[in-house]
Amino acid sequence: MSVVTKQDIIEAIRKTAKENDGKPLGKNKVLDETGIRPYDWQKYWARFGDAQKEAGFAPNQLTIAYTDDFLIKKMISLIRKIGRFPTYGELRLEKRNDAEFPVSFGDV
Repeated sequence: MSVVTKQDIIEAIRKTAKENDGKPLGKNKVLDETGIRPYDWQKYWARFGDAQKEAGFAPNQLTIAYTDDFLIKKMISLIRKIGRFPTYGELRLEKRNDAEFPVSFGDV
């Protein structure tokens, strides 16, 4: 990739956000979608959220932590469903089939 300018990064943030129903992607998704690496944007901003702000967006917020009770109930429910402790693949599939299934389980 050639030299990535500040304007290239801002345009990429805007373009990918437009393709994502107006919601800006996080730094990892921007890398996946555009090839723009932290090395590229860290020349201009200390935090990726600052680049998002300059592109006209509020920075993404961290996901609120699940309660222990919620996580335990979801895991027990899946264990009962499949009859054993789930593998990584089973966690991913459950997340795909159950919108309420904790992301942290599906992204193990």
